[in-house]
Amino acid sequence: MNKELKTAKENVEGHKEYNEIRSLLSCREHKHTCERDVPKLKKIKESIVYVENELAHHLLDEIIEDKEQAIKKYEDAGIK
Repeated sequence: MNKELKTAKENVEGHKEYNEIRSLLSCREHKHTCERDVPKLKKIKESIVYVENELAHHLLDEIIEDKEQAIKKYEDAGIK
């Protein structure tokens, strides 16, 4: 799945290569979107009864992990 992490890697590489304001803004925008989505997704996950929706929990875990990895990628690259 790792769509968000892939996007983060591409953004960081583009920023390193071109070092433009536009690429930095793209990195920041994506990072902030991921940061905003993670708490919302965790609340959704908490509201779903695990026994009845194990698949939904699994999918939400993957999405949350992907977004958290993307956030970490930006932080490791020094993007705030």
